[in-house]
Amino acid sequence: MQYEIKGEPTPVVICHVENGETMITESGSMVWMSPNMEMQTTAGGFGKVFGRMFTGENLFQNRYTARGG
Repeated sequence: MQYEIKGEPTPVVICHVENGETMITESGSMVWMSPNMEMQTTAGGFGKVFGRMFTGENLFQNRYTARGG
């Protein structure tokens, strides 16, 4: 995976992923993506959800996997 940070005053991270690579983000953090990205939303199990409740993180995470070109 390669990435670049662009923009001011509100920067964005542009990630370039190869076929089969996966990146994990908090829900609501993806602004746009290529059509070949497959998305899967998970909670990560009860223990992880319970921990996120106390840290202020989102309860769910999204996994984006590049499929094909």
